[in-house]
Formats: sequence, structure tokens, C-alpha cells
Amino acid sequence: MSQIAVNHGFSRVKSVDLTPWVELHRPRDVLLRALMSFARYLPVRNYRWRSLLGGNALHVAAAERLIEYHFMVWRRAL
Repeated sequence: MSQIAVNHGFSRVKSVDLTPWVELHRPRDVLLRALMSFARYLPVRNYRWRSLLGGNALHVAAAERLIEYHFMVWRRAL
């Protein structure tokens, strides 16, 4: 993604890693992770259930640093 911005004339001014500030081990998240490990094989397919599965997947990926959250400031040269 950064290379696309550079290719269009932008330069990165600032980048802050926000991942350490994401709360990944709240009691609700730990309970949901345990529930999803057993219940993801149930034949439930409604949108609320899919949202819980997706949210849990994001939490797991962030906890394992497979994804990161960054705040970036870009400036385009005039």
C-alpha cells in the first residue's frame, strides 16, 4: 500500500503503530475466542454469527501480529 502512495507522488511524514493499544485480551474476547473454537462448526449461518467469527479472526490475527494497525500521515509534493 505504501508503494502505491509513493508511486503517486506522496511521501510519508509520520507513521505510528497503534497495535499495542488495541485491547486484545478483554474478558469478553477471551470468552468469545473459547466459544468460537468449539462452535464455529455449528450450522448457524446468520449475519450476527458471521460477524462474531470475523471479529474473532481479526483479534487472533492482531494478537499474533499477522496484521497491524498504523496511523500514517502522507504529504504530496507540489
